[in-house]
Amino acid sequence: MTPAPSLTGMSAAASPDEDRRSYRRALGHFATGVTIVTAQADGQLAGMTANSFSSVSLEPPLILWSIDKNANSLSLFERASHFAINVLAADQVDLASQFARSGADKFAGISWQPGLGGAPCLPNGLATFECRRQQLIDAGDHFIMLGQVDRYHLSQRDPLLFLRGRFALSADYPVLGADTAAGAAGARPTDAGSDPPTMLRLLWDAFTGLSQSFQAERDALGLYSVTQGRVLSLIERYPEADAATVARKAYISPQGLEEAVQALQTAGYLNVAADGAWQLTDTGRGHVALRRKRAAAIEASQLKAFSGSELETACRVLGALGAAPPTGSAQAAA
Repeated sequence: MTPAPSLTGMSAAASPDEDRRSYRRALGHFATGVTIVTAQADGQLAGMTANSFSSVSLEPPLILWSIDKNANSLSLFERASHFAINVLAADQVDLASQFARSGADKFAGISWQPGLGGAPCLPNGLATFECRRQQLIDAGDHFIMLGQVDRYHLSQRDPLLFLRGRFALSADYPVLGADTAAGAAGARPTDAGSDPPTMLRLLWDAFTGLSQSFQAERDALGLYSVTQGRVLSLIERYPEADAATVARKAYISPQGLEEAVQALQTAGYLNVAADGAWQLTDTGRGHVALRRKRAAAIEASQLKAFSGSELETACRVLGALGAAPPTGSAQAAA
């Protein structure tokens, strides 16, 4: 059988039936927003983190999302007359992780307001769409839930994204100049001097710049993804941490953490004990040490233009920010 060709810069074509895990990773390359879908029926609450939300029609205003046929909350969503799509903001990673877990009271410590049909509307998000359930469509191992938007709420905040199994932040595409296609189409390029940059934006730009400079080293070291490298380093740094802590620090979902751990185990970097505990192998520890050594060399090259006093001040500020109590989703939702 002739192997399927590959596109330039991409792996050879494959069938989803040949490697389901690889196919799932490929789907994860499509960046999405993050939502929490909620409903209430017979006095019971349901909520789950989902990134399958999509607009279907403007007239009438229809949206959809999909739910696994094995989801514990499926029957409640089927009974509820309404559901709410709560689109999360960039500082609500903890909230997304809380509603992604199963078996616990997901609404514990969360303040919410009843929307149409009693569906919980969560505060401090990017947008909320209150929907009347229209149809449940059978689609493979999921049901597609179609709803009509009866009411919506909107705020001007930055979105939380999900890409390659981990949470991410958005950044404006850099303006290349006044003669770009966007400018020709009538869009006004951003005037960098008209609005002073925030500390968060500067930190994000610095992080992405340093991270991109290390990308070639990551590729050479052979891990499949940034997520796996991050998880490996966190397990080495916090050997007693549980799965929820590692997922939160790595900014990934429980599902993304599970996939990363499986890949690291297959690669020989990690052992998983019978009780589920993780332990780095000698190969894994050596890999972490090598990554840190190469990262330190690249960082030193990037920072050589700054004086010792400048770097000392920057480290003191960053250390204080890192030690500050959180003021994002956990407190806002409490």
